[in-house]
This record gives sequence, structure tokens and C-alpha cells, in this order.
Amino acid sequence: MSQTPTRKPDREAGIRDRLNSALAGISHTEIARRVGINVSSVNRYLRGAKLPADFVASVTEAFALNPAWTLAGEGHSRLDAVSADTTATAEKMLTLVQSLRAVMRQRLGALLGDRDKMVLADLSDALNALDKARTQLSAQSKPVMADLLKKFYDALAKRDAKTAAALEGPLVELSRLVEDEQTRQSLLSLRGNLAQMQGNMPLAVDLHRRAFLSFPTSAQQLGTFFGSGVHNLVMLLHITGRGAEALKVARAARILLEGSELEDKHVAKIQALEGLLHAEFFHPRKGVPLVADAFSRVEQSFRDGSLWPTRVQVEYLAGITDLHGALATMPRRSSAGGMVLFMIACLEQNREVMTRLLAERVGDAAGQTQARVYWVVHARAMLAANPMAAMQVFDDAAANKDPLAPPAPLLNAGVVLRRADVLAFHDEIKAARLELDHYDDMAATLDKAQRLPWPLLALYHRLRLRSELATARQQARARRFFKRAIAGGCRLFEKWIGPPAPAEG
Repeated sequence: MSQTPTRKPDREAGIRDRLNSALAGISHTEIARRVGINVSSVNRYLRGAKLPADFVASVTEAFALNPAWTLAGEGHSRLDAVSADTTATAEKMLTLVQSLRAVMRQRLGALLGDRDKMVLADLSDALNALDKARTQLSAQSKPVMADLLKKFYDALAKRDAKTAAALEGPLVELSRLVEDEQTRQSLLSLRGNLAQMQGNMPLAVDLHRRAFLSFPTSAQQLGTFFGSGVHNLVMLLHITGRGAEALKVARAARILLEGSELEDKHVAKIQALEGLLHAEFFHPRKGVPLVADAFSRVEQSFRDGSLWPTRVQVEYLAGITDLHGALATMPRRSSAGGMVLFMIACLEQNREVMTRLLAERVGDAAGQTQARVYWVVHARAMLAANPMAAMQVFDDAAANKDPLAPPAPLLNAGVVLRRADVLAFHDEIKAARLELDHYDDMAATLDKAQRLPWPLLALYHRLRLRSELATARQQARARRFFKRAIAGGCRLFEKWIGPPAPAEG
């Protein structure tokens, strides 16, 4: 014998609270008129009596409420907040709700007699109606979503964050109705781009990670959104100090893309990033072949210079090129290229080149490196007239927040390390050693998954090689660090620690 399901007062109370919230300011008389029932019934239902399903469905239809919100509290309260174009699909949504209600009403017993067969038939009809309504709703919503998705993409391309943010909410709501995984994946990637543009790095990483994990594993199904989404995810992980995860994602993406029809320029960018990340972990011997192969894939990228900053950085670490070689080959109109040149000039402590770069490569024009990039700040501090002026450069930079800066703990640790380097450059040895000790304290509190970029790690150990800036134990640790890096192919460091000691005997 079938049993009557128990009521769920918490769920019903939630629906009543949401109805009262949505209908606030509307008289019960008006509600009764539009729904077609007595005012006394409206009073009872909204004040605590059991809510009939027909009443909930009628109010939802009459006042254009979002059924998903009414029943479960998901999304916006009203359909017109989702999109004006989707209000035409409200009837289909109500059909969907009614079908769901019909399914919920069915009570299955032992399924032995004719009555049970009738119950099963009713259940089958309700499920068929549910599937039909869902399919029709998805078909009606898909072209609307495609149009809004294009507008969203165009707004992001124009860096119009305000317009893109206004479109994000309606698109998220529509994605609940559209049964198309590729569209949902594309939306996740674009939302990640918007979060990045707004400076919300944790959200950007989360959205791009979700998009990456939701893409199919069949190479033939991977398209441009996958390529650009993976590239952005790897870059964001890199920026936020999660190099190990970035390397795993880049390697996995490259394997997935083998045999795909994705344009070579997307594959080359991901492959070059994987090569750079190998170099980040002081294994340029693994990274150089990947970067070289990326260049061979895309001749155009070789010409326009989009891969040059990666190539120069990896080859510099491997000892294949030097500062002057980087200056000679780096494209003029490349903001990322300018950043890499500043980085190399600071590591080489070359005053002449830093002065030249500040005059030629910093500005607001297209292709110019921004003044707030910390390698530019580092160079300015090195060229300052005195230590006090140098520290003021860092203080001024702290007021100019870079939306693409790493998380605060990582950024602050990096700034302390830069201050130590600049102070040592200005022969303020005692102050530099205090900054290095401060950095050690900060590094001990960092998230274990986070890691400073390779130039700063190398900078720290080079400073600890100096006897006046380190204990004997710290010096020995720094020398071991460089020996391991050289064993991984970092020939650059051979000139930092001197030639290897001759073998005994």
C-alpha cells in the first residue's frame, strides 16, 4: 500500500517567503484579481496555510516570476531580469514546472494491480511532458543566448567591462535553460575574462578552471574557446604563483590538442607557455625544445613577435642569449617584451640599458610597457640618486594597484625582496640584510602552492651568496640552489657563482 509523502514545511516556508518578497507592495485584492481566486484564500496562503501547487503556479505566471527562483531560490526573482527576450518562454517554463509537479504527485506502491499501471502511465506521461517542455525551452532559448553571448564577447574585446557585466547575469540565467555544453563552456571562459578584467583574480581562476575541466576530451571537439581559455587559465595560474598547477594544465592541454583541428597559433601559445613553465622550475633544457617547436609551428607569430618574450626569457635562462641579444631581437611594439627586457636589465644591473628602456619603452601607447609593472619600478629604484629616493619609488608604486598583480601576500614578499636588491645595489648592506630576513619570515607564511617567479627566486639566492648578506649556512644553501639549477640547464647562473671547482687529484 502506498504511503502519503510527508510535507516539507521548510521548503514550503521558503516558497511562501519568496512569494511575499516578490509581491511586497501589491495588495492581496490585486493578487486575487490577477490570479482569479478569493481574497480570503490569498490571505490564508500567504500567511501560513498550506500552499496549493496551482496557486504557486498561477502567481508565478501572473506576475512573471522566475519559477526556478520561486521553487528553489535560484537566480533572479523575475523573468524580465533574466532577459526581455526570454519572457516569451515563460509559458514553456510553467509547463515545465507543472510537469515537475505532476511527477512529484505520483505515489508508487508495489506496482501489482491495474491501479498501479495507471499510476505508471500517469508518471510516464508527466515525464514525457517534462522532456518535451525542456527540449522546447532549450531550443527557444538557444538563439537568444547565442546573440547575447556574441554581444558579451564583443564587449570584452572592446574592454567595455560595464556592458559585459550587465550581460553576465542574463547569460548565467539563460545557461540554465540551454542544454548545450559547448555554449556553457564558452560562457565560463568569457566570464573568466570579465573577472580578470575587473581584477578579481580568484574568481577568474575558478571560472577558467571550471571551463577547462568541462571541455570534452575528444580532440576533434576542441575549438578556439578551448585554446584561448586554457591560455588564460595557465597565465592566471602563473601570475598568482601557482606554477605547478599551470604546468600540469599546459601539459594536459598540449596532449589533448594533438591531432585537433585547432589553429596552430593557439597550440603554439600553449606549448610555448609549457616551455616557459619548465624554465620557471629551472629546467630550461626541457623548455627550450618546446618553445623552438612552437616557433616552427607558427611563422606569423615569429614575425609579429607574440612569442618572442617567452622565447627570449627561456633562452636567456639557458644561456643561449644575453641582454644585448634580447635587445636586438625583441619586437619594438611588445609590452610583454619590454617587461622581459626590464627584467634582464635589472638582473644584469645595467644602468645604461635601464635608462634607455625607461626612455623608449615606458608609456601609455600601444605596445609600451606600463609604468606600474614592477620590473619598471625596480629599474627606477636602482637608478634613484640615493637609497631614500629608491625606497620612495616603491612606496609610490604601492599606491598604483595593478589588476593583474599577484595575490597580496605574494606581491608583498616580492616587493620586500626587490627592496633588498635595490638597497644592496646602493651599498646599504645592513638595511638590505634586514629586508632579506623579513622576506624569509614572509615566505614562511605563504600558501605552499604559491611560488615567486624564477627571476625573484634567483635574485634572492644571488643576494644570499654574499657573505655580508648571509650566514654561512645561507650561503651554502644558495650555492646548492644554483648548482641544481645549472644541472637543469640554467647556464646563466654559471657566471653568477663562478666556474666549478677543479676535481681533486
